[in-house]
Parts: sequence; C-alpha cells; structure tokens
Amino acid sequence: SARVICADLTAQRYESLYTLLSPDLQQQGSAAQFAASQRELDSLAGPVHTCQPSVASNSGGVATLTLTLQRGQAAAVGAQVTLDEAQGSWRVTSYDQNV
Repeated sequence: SARVICADLTAQRYESLYTLLSPDLQQQGSAAQFAASQRELDSLAGPVHTCQPSVASNSGGVATLTLTLQRGQAAAVGAQVTLDEAQGSWRVTSYDQNV
C-alpha cells in the first residue's frame, strides 16, 4: 500500500489515490474534489517528484507510515499517513497536510 500511495502521488494519479481512502475520508468529498485539492497543492508547492515510504509502526491492523516527500525545489518533508486493514485491504484513514 505504501508503494502504491507513493506511485500515485509521484504520477499525479489522484483519482486512483482516492480509491485508497477510507469510506470516512471519501465521504468528505468526491474523487474530483480530492483530485482538485491535490492539484491545487501541486500548483502551490510543486508536484511530488520523490516519495520514500517507511513504516513507523504496524500492530493490530493499524499501520502508521512516514512518507518522505519532495515537491519542486523544496527540501524533503515527512508526512504521516495512517492506514487501517479491513476486509483484507489497507485503506488510508488519516494523512497530514504535507500529502
């Protein structure tokens, strides 16, 4: 899942990334709205061109990842992403503003 998230971010496949969000996050807006907000972030900070995932913790069907992201010419920043496992697949339940 972490590799898929990074692949979607670096390729700007935001509709695909939306499918990895939990139902609760998807209820906050449509795939088109999510993609538009991601593209707005790209226009402000530059698109993600480097994404390195690392697992901070993983227990009881909940994983916390740190994605090291680099946008444009800016220095790399860490972004926290939390995933929950349900029905055999991992879904993003929270992510910070750097994603």
